[in-house]
Amino acid sequence: MVKEVYFDNAATMTKIPEAVQAEADYYREVDANALRGLYDRGVKATEMLEASRRDVAEFVGAQASQIVFTRGATEGLNMIANGLELGDQDLILVGINNHHSNILPWTERHKNVKITKDILSDPDLENAKVIAMCGMSNVTGQSFAKDVLEARQKAEKAILVVDAAQLVAHAELADIVDAVDFLAFSGHKIGAPMGIGVLYGKDLSLLRPMHFGGEMVESVNYDEGQVVPELADGPQKFEGGTLNMGGIVGLAAAARYWKNLNRKAEFEKIDKLTRKLVDGLKAIPHVQVYAGEKGIVSFNVEGVHPHDTAQVLNHYKIDVRAGYHCAQPFCTCAGFGPVVRASLSIFNTEDEVGYFVESMKKVREDMGL
Repeated sequence: MVKEVYFDNAATMTKIPEAVQAEADYYREVDANALRGLYDRGVKATEMLEASRRDVAEFVGAQASQIVFTRGATEGLNMIANGLELGDQDLILVGINNHHSNILPWTERHKNVKITKDILSDPDLENAKVIAMCGMSNVTGQSFAKDVLEARQKAEKAILVVDAAQLVAHAELADIVDAVDFLAFSGHKIGAPMGIGVLYGKDLSLLRPMHFGGEMVESVNYDEGQVVPELADGPQKFEGGTLNMGGIVGLAAAARYWKNLNRKAEFEKIDKLTRKLVDGLKAIPHVQVYAGEKGIVSFNVEGVHPHDTAQVLNHYKIDVRAGYHCAQPFCTCAGFGPVVRASLSIFNTEDEVGYFVESMKKVREDMGL
């Protein structure tokens, strides 16, 4: 008997036990600020920070000096949009398939932003100063990894920025990292704690820091009423203030967990479950399936608002998301409107998919249709 089915992993993945344990252990056993104290626990915190940076860099396929810890993908993308030195005439090309987090930081800060339905065929591709791309759609599950590589070939001089929040749990990132200038993702998308994320920068010197304060400086000199800061080198320059050390060590534990997985086999399992879910839904009368790839299936039930479908499924202890999924321009452009989204992770099972499909058969009846 299935007790509860969690199919909202695209929003936040079921947490990896080792990651939760690592976060708890940090606060029980260390609980000190990194980079500050010279006492034993303070030194230990600093050592754990740098070890975690190395673990995450290895998972991503980057160098530790290219990894900045953030609160999540949203903060990372804002740091890029805010930190690049851009002129008013510099063209920023943004794919409409992006999550709002890789649209609004550009449109709200810069003047020359073009939202495009197809980056690769856009006539301004080769003239763009910045290209902001989606690694994988959180609405359809479609991967755009190959598009990113092609965009790099077509626009060699552009600054290529990728939101990898969804892609990170469904593909290895090494090839993407080699091709892009900046990439961001959230730890909770791979089963790490919430509130921790990663900004990868091939050359971090291209960015100005967004947060100013403690620990992102080497010194702050005072002279005749003026202060002159000397900024720290590398990632530390972008990590002002007290770091989320519990989240960082939790993220590192998640990265090690994924590194030790047979990721190819796990990705194939998710693809198999996705096909089973899609086939099951398509066999139900009055259910329209819009998309289904890599663990993400978007659909609606005829005559039932997606929020009502989600509420009915909640009655059966099934957790799904309904709405525009912070991708309203894409949903509108694609003609979907708001949809119900079921999203799977490596922890989901065939039994759960089967129970979900059987429960879906009752939605219209429960709504009195």
